[in-house]
Amino acid sequence: MINIASLFSSSAKSLGVDIGTSSIKIVELSKKGNKISLENYGEIPTGKISQKISEEESRENFFTYSKEIAESIRAVLSETGIKTKDSTFAIPDFISFFTAFDVPVMEEKEIESAVQFQARQRIPLPLSEVALDWIVVDRDKKGSKILLLAVPNEAIENYKKIAKDSGLRFSSLEGEIFGLTRAVGRKRKNEPMIAIDIGMQSTTINIVKDEAPRMNFSLDVSGESFLESIANHFNIDYNNTREVIENEGENALNAISPLLDSIIGKSAEIGADYTKKHQQKIERIVLAGGMANFPGLREYFQKKSGVSSVEIASPFQGINCPKALEETLLEIGPSYAVSVGMALGRLTS
Repeated sequence: MINIASLFSSSAKSLGVDIGTSSIKIVELSKKGNKISLENYGEIPTGKISQKISEEESRENFFTYSKEIAESIRAVLSETGIKTKDSTFAIPDFISFFTAFDVPVMEEKEIESAVQFQARQRIPLPLSEVALDWIVVDRDKKGSKILLLAVPNEAIENYKKIAKDSGLRFSSLEGEIFGLTRAVGRKRKNEPMIAIDIGMQSTTINIVKDEAPRMNFSLDVSGESFLESIANHFNIDYNNTREVIENEGENALNAISPLLDSIIGKSAEIGADYTKKHQQKIERIVLAGGMANFPGLREYFQKKSGVSSVEIASPFQGINCPKALEETLLEIGPSYAVSVGMALGRLTS
C-alpha cells in the first residue's frame, strides 16, 4: 500500500473508496479483536461524470471532474449515514503505472537501488514526478520478484483534494489491483488462482497468490464491449441491452462468446506461463467486476477454461454481516471487490 499520506495508525474502522467509471462504491468495515464486520456500504452511479471520464480516458482529464466526484461521495455518505473518516482510495490502472520484474539475489539494502534503476527504465515519467511503492512477492535461490507501482504526484494531490472536499481524511492510496487481490485471495494461502476483473472500461487478468498479484495483464475487452456486441447482435439501441440480457439468456451469452473466448485464451496463456516458471498448476478462476454476474458467464468459463473450479467473487465472505443482507451481498459482491479490499487493507496491515 502506498502510505503517502499515512498520518494515522490502523484504526478500528476503515473506509474503502472505489471511484469507477460507472459508479462510486464505498465500504465501511470495523475490526474488534480478530473479527472484521461490515458496518455499511453504498454506491452511486457516476452518470455524466463516468461518461466524460471514459470518453477522455487520460490522466490529465480524469480530475477535471473532482468537484462532481466529491459531491457524489458526500451523497453516498449522507444517504448511508457513514461517519468514519479514515479512508483508502483505489487508484485505477489508467492513472497509475504497474510493473513486475525479477532481480538477482542481493542484500535488502541493494533492492531499493535496483528498484530505482528499473523504475527509470519502465516508468514513462521522471522519478521526481511520481511516488513509488514496491513489494517483494517471491524469493528463491535465483533472486526475487518485485511488484512496482508508481503514482504521479499530481494524482496524489488530486485524491487528497477529493477526500477533503468529501469530508474524509485521506489515509492512504492504493492501486486497485492490490485491493482486488486482497479481497479474493485472503484465506487461500499458498494457492495460486486467476482473478479476472471485468470492468466497464477494461478487463484485468491477475495471477493471485497469498493475497498479492504475481502477474497482471490488461485487455481492452470490457463490459462496454459486451453491451455493444449485444446491441449489434440483436439490432437494438444500446440503452436496451440490459433488458435483453435478462430476457434472452443463452442468446445474449452467445452474442459475446468471441469476447469471452479472448479473455479465456489470454488467461490460459498467462496461467501456463506461471505454471512453467513456478511448477504450480492453477486450478481456480475467480470472476469479479460489474459483469461477473452476467447470466451463464460462470458456466461458460467453467466449460471453456479447463480449470477445476470457476467462482464468482465473494469479497464479503468471512466478514461478519447481517443475515438479512447475505443474499444481497452475494449478488453485489463482484462489483465491490476493490472497495472491500481497500477497507481491509488498513484493518489487516
